[in-house]
Amino acid sequence: MGEYKGLNGAEVRYEMFEEQYNDEMEAEVRRLEAKNRAMAAGHPDWNNACAVCRCELTDVSVERCGDCS
Repeated sequence: MGEYKGLNGAEVRYEMFEEQYNDEMEAEVRRLEAKNRAMAAGHPDWNNACAVCRCELTDVSVERCGDCS
């Protein structure tokens, strides 16, 4: 985000909302990608799986386990 000099309150609120929305959408995309990896590994009940060895991962923000990184 840049400097807000000269922007009125509505524009500032809009930029803050837009940034929050983008962050939430990026998190949702990561969650869905993780769920797809788990389903591809044959475990639809998991939230995430390693893209290489297909072990279960608890963090949806990573694609590989520590051994495969």
